[in-house]
Amino acid sequence: MKFAAVNVSIIGLGRVGSSLAARMLAEESRDISLNLMDTDPMIEGAQMEFQHAAALGGHALTANGRQELSQADLVFFCAGKVSRRGASRLSVRKMNVDLALEIFRGIRFKKQPMIVAISNPVDIVTHHIRKLGVTDEYETHGEPVKAWVLGEHGNSMVPVYSQSLVSGNPLPAGKRYRHKLERCTHLLRTSATRIRMTQPATRWGVSECAFRIYKAFAGDVDFHFPLSVKPDLHFAKICRAKEISIGLPVKLDPDGIKVNGNFQLTLDESELLSASARVIQRNL
Repeated sequence: MKFAAVNVSIIGLGRVGSSLAARMLAEESRDISLNLMDTDPMIEGAQMEFQHAAALGGHALTANGRQELSQADLVFFCAGKVSRRGASRLSVRKMNVDLALEIFRGIRFKKQPMIVAISNPVDIVTHHIRKLGVTDEYETHGEPVKAWVLGEHGNSMVPVYSQSLVSGNPLPAGKRYRHKLERCTHLLRTSATRIRMTQPATRWGVSECAFRIYKAFAGDVDFHFPLSVKPDLHFAKICRAKEISIGLPVKLDPDGIKVNGNFQLTLDESELLSASARVIQRNL
């Protein structure tokens, strides 16, 4: 059984954008009108291959369609520069923010789409798109383990161990486990660096997160994950900032997105989230 079609535009056909496009063209539960936007002439061959795949799957595909972008239900912004190996995501801040502003300033959407910023530094890019006022935008961070990571998508990210579960049980407390959690935090914050020791950039995990956002937007799955959004009153007080975009716990469904204002942090976690917010503010 197929459900209603969704109009999706992907801006940028690099590793993440192309992986996401391939994932979406394999979708069988609903028709997708997919618009792939990238002006690099070296992308033309990839766009042709995607058109072949779309035809086999019965999906509509457009290349660089400005009108299709203006009619989109869902927009993924994947364009921009990748930071050098070992460099901070913030090193490409100006180039990617300028690119996002150049693209979105020229668009007049005919309806309010959801814009998902994937390009780094995602919190900063999300903030500047939101300030344009074109729409609300979001970014994704991404049993037996269910864990939450809030804050900046970078070195100041905050693992929320007080709300994390292993096999459905809270993490053990006490000094004997502290070194294990410190090790876990280190591995978390350096994971992208370790991936890029052998890969040009992160790709599969990011594109899978983006696909899950699409599935939640279409109403196919439940989505309770962190996204970079404007803080509600509860988290604005913790972050000591209102006009930023920062990774917070949300619920996403076809009706939109809602921050989980009942999500509780310890005092230490609150202080770390506030410090992470200051990192974002300094780089706006």
